[in-house]
Amino acid sequence: GTGELADDAQGLQGTDAVYSDLDVSLYEALPSTKAHRNIDLAVLAADKEVLLACSLCLSFNHRAGYVKTYIVLPPTIYGVPTSIIHKYSLQRSLVNQVRFLIEASIARKQGGVLGEGKNRSPNVDVNEMTDLYLIIFDLALSPSSAPAEFQHGRFGIYFTVSDEHTLYDLSKAAAEDLARRGIGSPEPTSFSQAEAELLSLSLGTNSRVDFEKSRGKALGWNPTKGTKDLLAFVEVEIDRQLKA
Repeated sequence: GTGELADDAQGLQGTDAVYSDLDVSLYEALPSTKAHRNIDLAVLAADKEVLLACSLCLSFNHRAGYVKTYIVLPPTIYGVPTSIIHKYSLQRSLVNQVRFLIEASIARKQGGVLGEGKNRSPNVDVNEMTDLYLIIFDLALSPSSAPAEFQHGRFGIYFTVSDEHTLYDLSKAAAEDLARRGIGSPEPTSFSQAEAELLSLSLGTNSRVDFEKSRGKALGWNPTKGTKDLLAFVEVEIDRQLKA
């Protein structure tokens, strides 16, 4: 996901670095040591490399790539899935920034924040994210009817992003909701050093993405939910965790 873009801000600062799937130069400059990057490079290589194939062992044909690849990078995901897969418990629960923040805040009985919470992260509603997956899947199965904008390989990178938020905004929403339930104060307090060491990679990084223009939107993806919906979902996730 967009964790591949993460820096080491530890909640202390934002960044002006904004990635875009319409201009993949920043994405392509990511070192192979970044999270998941080695997998992406292997997938992209499979699309690019020339395959020497024997046809009936009589003649050789060359074609570019083993497969046509499409890489989808989700951000912070929120919301309640409505698919039949989720209905029958075949889909795992969301494991991301929202869940980790609330788990840690409930454990310490006080809404917490890493550093000053200045780092920024992209977000998307889980069901709207699924819409983009389906668009890509349908076009991949019907390449003859796909628009020119639908490409693969290095131009088949998709950020499923509809908005962005700061960690502080998320922490504040969690602290206020917990306080209404009699747990802690409405102002988030800094995680201890021990807590921060466990949470810095999942909570304290910047991974900004251009959500105004994207490859997905060029294909007709039209997400309508944003950060206000993410913050409203905090109450739902707190309910779920307190009842678990």
